[in-house]
Amino acid sequence: MAAKSVGSSKRRFWIMSLLGAAPDIDIFFGFLGSWAWPIQHRGLSHSLVGVVFQALFYAWIFGRWDKGPFARRAIEYSLPLFAHLGCDYLTAFGVPMLAPFTFREYSADLTVGLTLIPMFIMAVGLAWAYINELNGWKATRPIWAGWALYLFMTVSGKAYAAKLVPQEPRAMMIPSAASPFEWTVVCPDPKTHSYRRYEVDLMRGRREAASSVPMPGDELPVKSSLTSPVVQDFLKSNRWPVARVSATKLGGWDVEWGNLLFSTRGMVRGKVRVHVDDDGHVTSSERIYNFWNPSDAALKACS
Repeated sequence: MAAKSVGSSKRRFWIMSLLGAAPDIDIFFGFLGSWAWPIQHRGLSHSLVGVVFQALFYAWIFGRWDKGPFARRAIEYSLPLFAHLGCDYLTAFGVPMLAPFTFREYSADLTVGLTLIPMFIMAVGLAWAYINELNGWKATRPIWAGWALYLFMTVSGKAYAAKLVPQEPRAMMIPSAASPFEWTVVCPDPKTHSYRRYEVDLMRGRREAASSVPMPGDELPVKSSLTSPVVQDFLKSNRWPVARVSATKLGGWDVEWGNLLFSTRGMVRGKVRVHVDDDGHVTSSERIYNFWNPSDAALKACS
């Protein structure tokens, strides 16, 4: 859409289309180990500073095939990169917008990773514009209007969903993948020590209680891991934190911290691993990147 809106050449159109997915190349950095955590998925590449550096880098890389002033190419290449960042900000996953200054994740909670209606609008609109060789703002205006209408519906739906659940200051609304009229509401409840979840149907105006995740008691490994600076930093930057504990063969426990991704039906994204010895002392800590099964019996949630 960015390439069509600025009226780029066909070659630049395809380059910019590829760059729209370029920030997600960082998913492969997850295999490099804990030392590379700042550049792993949804790290530096998904920040404002990262987008600027990526635009300059790709303008240099593609200079041999895409002719034109360097500054012009860098500016146009930045458009799909900023669009990627903006779309990820709309999701419930969150992006570290201000990295490397802070890795706190920001999210508007208006879409999920693959939102079907906007994808359909863009696919049909871009195919029509490409077949008819149309470029510029006038050609893409209906597509942007479709996006704006969908976002208006989701913002309105989010406000209505909030009224159908108990009034709680920490409640968060997450949309479904197919419809802006179906929402999941997550309520951290310190009284019951759990993340309570509701499924809300706006068309019928009703809500249904769904499964919840219990918060831990006074378990030694989990409480001891809270003294780790890495865990403390994780808790400041992530919402819906959870931990799972596993005993090690040499004694002590490994405590892995991650955050629930309710938009993917409860999957947990692991980010920190801490080893606690039998006396409750933290002996090591590292950044990790993995995913857990939410049905894991060792899973605990922490407020």
